[in-house]
Amino acid sequence: MSTQERESKPGPVAESTRITSLDLIRGVAVLGILLMNAVSIKFGFVPYLNISAGGSETWLDWTVGVFGEIFIDQKFMGLFSLLFGAGVMLFIERAAGARCC
Repeated sequence: MSTQERESKPGPVAESTRITSLDLIRGVAVLGILLMNAVSIKFGFVPYLNISAGGSETWLDWTVGVFGEIFIDQKFMGLFSLLFGAGVMLFIERAAGARCC
């Protein structure tokens, strides 16, 4: 079986043709989304928008809250969306190759 036939055959992607770096970054993005939603899971939606509404009283609470707002909030959702789009494009290219010839 040639390489072209193996890549165009319908079914799961073979281990040798997977892009592991894309899978790794996608996993990091999913974990980042979990971190992003950790506050709203624990305290509800209001502290997600206002750090002091969640009972933030110490400097550590504020440090973690500000760090989350700057480096985590919505950044990982955008990264995951970008990677989802890249996955869809790979899927479309693979499907187009399966229909050819």
